[in-house]
Amino acid sequence: MRLVLAVVRAALLLLLVATALEAAPPAQAAPAADAGSPAARLGCRIPRCYAAISVNPWNGKWGVSYNQPTRHRAVARAQQACRNHSQRYRPHCEKLIWTRNGCAAAAYRVRNGTLQEYGAAYARYQGAAKSKALRKVRGPGHRHIWTWVCTSRRYGRAVVGTAPWINP
Repeated sequence: MRLVLAVVRAALLLLLVATALEAAPPAQAAPAADAGSPAARLGCRIPRCYAAISVNPWNGKWGVSYNQPTRHRAVARAQQACRNHSQRYRPHCEKLIWTRNGCAAAAYRVRNGTLQEYGAAYARYQGAAKSKALRKVRGPGHRHIWTWVCTSRRYGRAVVGTAPWINP
């Protein structure tokens, strides 16, 4: 008798759960980036795509990251990229700037072949970020863009290289 009551209770419980699931509205997925977009491939979800720049003033190397899902990951990946390019000067990579859903640029000024200063800025568009970064390094000498990066909201592009003032 107890076994029959347990089976009946279990059947009623399953019936109640099934009825509740049928009556519940379907869950809606959060909007995500297009599966083929750079943002989706790299894990960020628009509107939260982060980018960062790290530089090494000792040897002119730099690292960038873009389309990262968090600020922390963007900065960490830029630091790692800078260290990978810096070889024996790895400890000298500096976190320079990060941005969300926009662009960042790093600029530097040299005089007589010596690095005088460097700075960075962020903006919605690449050109504005570069202009702002160049304005931060005023003074005698030559000003150059070190590097720039944008999240996929803008361009989804990054290029890694060295600054022209570095002698091989």
